[in-house]
Amino acid sequence: MEALISGLVVILAVALSTYGYSKMYVLPKRLLPVSMLAAIAGWVINSLMIEYYGSSFAAAFVAAFSIAMIGEICARKVKAPAIIIIVIGILPLVPGSLVYRTVEKIIAEDISAAISIGLETIGIALSMALGILVNSTFVQLYYLTKRRLKKYQERKAMNESDNASGSSDSSESSEEFKGLKDADEISDPVVIDEDTDENN
Repeated sequence: MEALISGLVVILAVALSTYGYSKMYVLPKRLLPVSMLAAIAGWVINSLMIEYYGSSFAAAFVAAFSIAMIGEICARKVKAPAIIIIVIGILPLVPGSLVYRTVEKIIAEDISAAISIGLETIGIALSMALGILVNSTFVQLYYLTKRRLKKYQERKAMNESDNASGSSDSSESSEEFKGLKDADEISDPVVIDEDTDENN
């Protein structure tokens, strides 16, 4: 029960932070629900990945990939640039606390801890960037392949239509030629041999 309440509180906090970011960046109201959806989904996936697999880098990659995928899908529904939804949705995942701890260790002159936390921060940020990049590449390849397949099917249909019309024209021409030939045979004059008539 406590875990459920804690999870709901975290989801509410993510939704409120997304709302705050949307106001900061003057996000259109119609994009707020999908941005909240992307942010909450990314946070839940990130938390589950860390809990069950223990890798913050893999969790950041999968969460960023999921947010970017939701952004790409929803952007086509609401007719808006996907990057707007992705940026607002991914901001709650930015490791700000790690940046703060890195600076804190630097001020405390604990250089080894600062380097360790700083490298972890950079690794998480790179994992998030890689997740967005992989998703963008995947989506572009998908729609490029879809467009090419559509053009190929259109060309194939046009060729089949041209072939069908060509064969129809040739059959009509052959039938017309045959009809003319039959008409010529019927209308050929009968030649009478004059020598034969004189002998008779």
